[in-house]
Amino acid sequence: MDRTVAKTVRGMVAALAAAGVLVPQLAGHAASGSPVDEAVTAALTQAWGPGLVADDSTSAGCMGSAVQSVAYRADRVVLRTSLGNAAVVAAVHQALAALGSGAAVAGIERIDLPPPPSGPALIPVVVVDLARSGTEPVPVVALARRLHGSGEIVAAAPDYALSPSSGPTFMWPNGYPQPAPALTPPRAAVLGAGTNVVVYDTGLASPAQSDHPATVVRLTPQDAEAVDTRPADGVADLYYAGHGVAIAGVVATLAPSATVVETRITEANGVATDVSAARRMASTLRAADAVNAWPDVIVAAFGSPACDVNPAVPGDELTPVGLGAVMEAIDRNDESLVVGSAGNRSTSRRYYPAAFPSVVAVGALDGGADADLSPWTSSSRTGPVASFSNYGAWVDAWAPGVGLPTTHLDGVRFETNGPVLAGIASVDGTSFAGPYVAALVAERVATTGLAPDAAWVQVRSTGRACSAAAGGGVAVALRSMAASAVTTAQAGTTVAC
Repeated sequence: MDRTVAKTVRGMVAALAAAGVLVPQLAGHAASGSPVDEAVTAALTQAWGPGLVADDSTSAGCMGSAVQSVAYRADRVVLRTSLGNAAVVAAVHQALAALGSGAAVAGIERIDLPPPPSGPALIPVVVVDLARSGTEPVPVVALARRLHGSGEIVAAAPDYALSPSSGPTFMWPNGYPQPAPALTPPRAAVLGAGTNVVVYDTGLASPAQSDHPATVVRLTPQDAEAVDTRPADGVADLYYAGHGVAIAGVVATLAPSATVVETRITEANGVATDVSAARRMASTLRAADAVNAWPDVIVAAFGSPACDVNPAVPGDELTPVGLGAVMEAIDRNDESLVVGSAGNRSTSRRYYPAAFPSVVAVGALDGGADADLSPWTSSSRTGPVASFSNYGAWVDAWAPGVGLPTTHLDGVRFETNGPVLAGIASVDGTSFAGPYVAALVAERVATTGLAPDAAWVQVRSTGRACSAAAGGGVAVALRSMAASAVTTAQAGTTVAC
């Protein structure tokens, strides 16, 4: 990340904190469009630079209800269409003219998806870069709405910025990761043997900067996370530095013999978008498909809410086009299970990719609030829903996501005069509830030989249904670290979610 940009981000964040905007924890489910939520979007736009804009839904009309602040590229629209390039250019120019915009198509990129083994071909993803006219902003949301479902363009959306879902305070819901005295001893070493869990996230820092077991690897050299810090005090430039290795540590604790493959989806500036994630996911999964080496479980601990197709008619959304296409490709190939973190904006509004139908969306429980006081386990297999967690009928599963000690960065701090991490940290967020579920699925795949989706059905069938207030879903916390993923709850315990 550019140091000038990083300095700007830190200055903005410090000013917001001084003004009391950023709080360490949300008290219950906060109202949508909160100052904390807006600060997440502001931080993303500052990190990206002038090419990304924030939309708080009050001026551009991104959302009509359950408002969430979003960020997206100001110079790009993403389509799914079988039209050729010339026809795409003509359709976009026609829509821009109808909106009274002088912007023009500046370039087209096509993202090649993993082909399905049978049935109809997947509709291609077409990324349209736009050049604005003078200083006039491109009406990206209005353009996407006009193109969405028009003729042979079946879907359109802005290129949303994706935030690691361990927010909302600098993307960490209960404040920055804190040093932990020791890692929790992992479960039985054989668990997860022979399975592969792919984490699409920030990548994996070097062994000199992070503490991770030998079972955690990068897919390619380009999947290294560049952990940049201020020379004077070692403060990380990116507020979610080490996010990927922390996720890997959760899997390594619960399924120690599973291979965790870290793959970076962020742009060079450290921010991921729908396009950067879809591009990297599609290319790596095409390569896996070519050699029949699909991963067993895919972890997607990042995401974004989406604008409404029509603010006056809530419920139909301009969902992230690239990620939606990749999720469809994975579903059609039927080789891997995708586990998505539900997000930490304390809202029922859907968060993508977790909210796509084929993805197992995971919300966070406060496991430490259970009688056994362990952040990892619960005798009832449930726990209170974490105050920061998104919730609702679209959330499929619930797992511990508060106070989990896991591998992290070494020799890095997150704030001036803050504690220096020494390779272990306590973390909070649905970012870590997601890989918790992924580890349980990997355990069942390794133990039973089942396909990943069938393994998830087994895990789900032994969990406990959560309340209507949480939106339903099934809590699947481990009864104990010695129990299996399908050990039922202790007799006499009550549902707490």
